[in-house]
Amino acid sequence: GDKHVKQAFNIQPQHDKETTMHKSIITALISALIFCLGWGNALAADTPMELKMTVEEEVEVIDAQGNTSLKRTNAENVIPGDTVVYTTRYQYTGKQAADNVAIRNFIPAEVTYLPGSAMGSDSVSFSVDGGNSFDAAGNLTITDGSGETRPATPEDYTHIRWLLPRVESGQTGSVSFKTKVNEE
Repeated sequence: GDKHVKQAFNIQPQHDKETTMHKSIITALISALIFCLGWGNALAADTPMELKMTVEEEVEVIDAQGNTSLKRTNAENVIPGDTVVYTTRYQYTGKQAADNVAIRNFIPAEVTYLPGSAMGSDSVSFSVDGGNSFDAAGNLTITDGSGETRPATPEDYTHIRWLLPRVESGQTGSVSFKTKVNEE
């Protein structure tokens, strides 16, 4: 099932004494993601594909000349508002080419998907029901407790799925998406 692991640790206040933010430990999110994804569930049972997940924080770096660029670093400690990038690298190990191969990733509840950030395939869909069904973002709806239906927002997404139209024997590639760490 989709169990979420949450962990937070106090840190020493930064230079600003009024800063009392807790650092969230992304390792817990990584563990939850890998545990909940259950690599066997990421693909059709008979799809011979090796998958490897990496989780990185995307940070803005300013060089000596004042130029800014984005850099990815190991996502060990992140705070609300930080950008976290999930990348799944794949290698298709089947002897014959395969059509319509789906790769599915769990989106931890502690983060929110950043619209338009999915990379790796033109065919991306989302789930708001724990990965039971997938559709294009604009087609997803949520029904609240009073029976009212509203369009789903990225905060509602529980999973993301890429459909690879065709993979050849030995083919490698990657799919990725970005998230923001939610406010506590």
